[in-house]
Amino acid sequence: MALSDPIFADRFSKGTKMNDKRPPVLLMAKIRQFHSYFALVAAPTIVFFCVTGLLQLFSFHEDHGSYHPPALFEALGSLHKDQDLGGHHEQHPGPPGDPSEAAGHSDAPNAGAMSKDLPPAAPGPSHGPGGFDKTAHWTGAQIVLKAIFALASLSAIVSTVLGAWVGVTFGARRKLLIGLLAAGFVLPTLIVIAGVFKG
Repeated sequence: MALSDPIFADRFSKGTKMNDKRPPVLLMAKIRQFHSYFALVAAPTIVFFCVTGLLQLFSFHEDHGSYHPPALFEALGSLHKDQDLGGHHEQHPGPPGDPSEAAGHSDAPNAGAMSKDLPPAAPGPSHGPGGFDKTAHWTGAQIVLKAIFALASLSAIVSTVLGAWVGVTFGARRKLLIGLLAAGFVLPTLIVIAGVFKG
């Protein structure tokens, strides 16, 4: 069919007009470039949270039953949740008038009578070695969800690592890209180290 055919020419002109509605090529290139920058900075943190999230998903970071986690798992779990490596938390007194604090003082009015009137507290589960093992009580639905979440975490790790490799290997301004990736790893690491020495 020749271009001179009126039906084909009409369809061709409509297709061209539709293509003109796409975002400008330069704008899309800029968006893609900034996407690469932000993704490379965030890549180490994404991998960190996926790995430590896997540890917490299966309770590898805390005591349960006869299991005691390695110090590294405990530190990574504390860093994930509390943004420190643990081991130097201070106990802060409760606010004035805290019932738990008043119960410990003999001069509190009617403290003895109040303590007698209260029912005995139910013993909580022990999470220490040889204590309550919550992993033994996971339901089938919990196990399936944990498997799905674990697969999603592993997929995110692989996708992030591959994306960072593709961005650094095939992107323009390679030195800048490597620097952004390194900054995303080095800066949080330095902050953690500084917090350890300060604590």
